[in-house]
Amino acid sequence: MKFKKIAAAILLIVMCLSLFVTSAFAAQQKNETVYASLNHDGSVKKIYVVNQLFGEYVDYGQYTNIKNLSTLSEPVVKGDKISFTDDYIEGGLYYQGTTEGELPMVFDIQYFLDGNKISGINLGGKTGHLKIEIEYKPNYLCEKRVRDGFMAQITLPLNMNTAGNINADGAANVVVGQTMNISYNIFPDESGKVYLEADISEFQMDPVSITLVKGAFSSSGIEDSISEFQDGFSDMLDGASEMVDGTSDLKDGITTLKDGVGSLSYGMSQLAENGDDMLSGMNQYSNGLGEYLDGIKSLSSSSSQIGAGLDELSANGKSVAEGISGINSGLGALSASSGGLKALALSLQSSADPSVSALANGTLEILGTLESLSGGLGSASSGLGEYTAGVSQTAQMYKQFDEGLSTAAANAGELKSGYDELKDGFALYSGGVKSSSSGIRQLYYSIKKLPENIQELIDGQIDFKDGISTAKDEISSQTDAFLSDDTPAVSFASPDKNSPSSVQYILTTPEISSPKQFTVQETQEKEENFFSRFAALFQ
Repeated sequence: MKFKKIAAAILLIVMCLSLFVTSAFAAQQKNETVYASLNHDGSVKKIYVVNQLFGEYVDYGQYTNIKNLSTLSEPVVKGDKISFTDDYIEGGLYYQGTTEGELPMVFDIQYFLDGNKISGINLGGKTGHLKIEIEYKPNYLCEKRVRDGFMAQITLPLNMNTAGNINADGAANVVVGQTMNISYNIFPDESGKVYLEADISEFQMDPVSITLVKGAFSSSGIEDSISEFQDGFSDMLDGASEMVDGTSDLKDGITTLKDGVGSLSYGMSQLAENGDDMLSGMNQYSNGLGEYLDGIKSLSSSSSQIGAGLDELSANGKSVAEGISGINSGLGALSASSGGLKALALSLQSSADPSVSALANGTLEILGTLESLSGGLGSASSGLGEYTAGVSQTAQMYKQFDEGLSTAAANAGELKSGYDELKDGFALYSGGVKSSSSGIRQLYYSIKKLPENIQELIDGQIDFKDGISTAKDEISSQTDAFLSDDTPAVSFASPDKNSPSSVQYILTTPEISSPKQFTVQETQEKEENFFSRFAALFQ
């Protein structure tokens, strides 16, 4: 709405400037201004055309009541050809003619007083709440080439002595003295309505004026600014697209990070659980190690006794072996000396005397037992020797074992202390893993919804981008009217034969005055005087 107000103000200024064409058009052949006298309701009552001619002062059109506004020469009319015999006139020759035709736009003006419809002619001097409604649209009865490209400015001059609490939404307001000029801007091919409301007292209003111009802003010097404005929107659109692409890449990265943190969180939780199991096992192992080392210490204490016993056993075994060997030697000598006794016993074995025979048999048994005992003692002596040697070797080897056991017992405390330090270190590590697992889990839950949030941001950015695109299209459609219209102006009076440099239309309604009754002649004279005064501006 603010944009339309600014545009309307600019359009009003430029339209006014465009009407006062000077020698800047010296190289052009014709400029055409169409004046239409409207009724209070916007219907057309009479059309006048003021032409500015250069060069040969020849024009075309179906006119009545042709009047030279620049010199005293009379026009020469042949059919639709109008010519003047004047020589060079600085600033061109102006002439006026009355004609008929369809204007590029049509307007329907309605008045309401305190909610009731009232004609404009009866509104003068009234008091109450006024509402004016003006409907506008292209006139499709007018040739397309004639009506295309025209923008309109509707201006209602309200006397602030007779109107207050003025509400004109979408209008540009310019106050000059006691008059507020309320102007509405209408762009080419637009249709719609404008409204004005005010509290009035003994109401009067000068004529409503409607100005139609084509490409008015081409001379306003803002074409480059509009181009820069549109380029800025294009840059904004490109930036928004890059922002969407960048945020989409961010979403992909955050999604990958979320999945990675999720996997890390799961792994850390598993590691924390396994750490508890491992720490429990280390505690059990520590207890077992303590018992084992206590056993080693106890074994080391008794191991020296075992070693001493082995040494003593080795020494005693050697004495026993020597005794057995001596006994065995004695038995051997006894067995060797019993040969005669054995022979005697053998000879007496078959004696008829039972006593002698029994004695002989007993002697042979004793001698046999002695031989067996001698042989057994020999084997025993030999085995005992090997046993003694083995015990002696075992005693020597056990000394090495005992020394190792003693060393192990001596180092048991250090081993236990070292393992306890390892266990305590692992306990700290396990606690750190638990803390890290908890922190990573919290991190995971904190970034879990980030991709969804970023997607919402992306959706918002896309909406923002679409909004920029829509705004660009909308503003471009609005600012097209600000840019140069390169299509040539088409004459209202004779579209086929005239090639004017510019064509503009000025439409006016009657003024709304006090209830004084004017005759038809007085009304016509007032209109004639108005157009005469206006046309005089060009002389």
